[in-house]
Amino acid sequence: MAATPLSIHSLALAAVLALAGCASTPQPPNPEFVRNDTLPALATSASAQVHADLAIERWWLAFGDAHLDALIDSALKLNTDLEAALARAPSMPAWASRTRASAASR
Repeated sequence: MAATPLSIHSLALAAVLALAGCASTPQPPNPEFVRNDTLPALATSASAQVHADLAIERWWLAFGDAHLDALIDSALKLNTDLEAALARAPSMPAWASRTRASAASR
């Protein structure tokens, strides 16, 4: 029986894939670690401004961008996932106890 071009191509492809699987990939160079005492000191920013009246909870107000303010206010009003999770938190120990008891009875 004569080999068809398709079977020869299939055999060649299988051989190439088998050899490619054995090829080693080059390892990235091992980075040298920088010691903390060799880091340069940070200079104070010339453009930094102190906002003593700005609470960290509303950090985006320092940008003075009304569009950003509206986006974040909207996200805070509409995102109730954290509130729901905090509301469920007190019941979690009891849920965990029931789950453990259920698993132990099996």
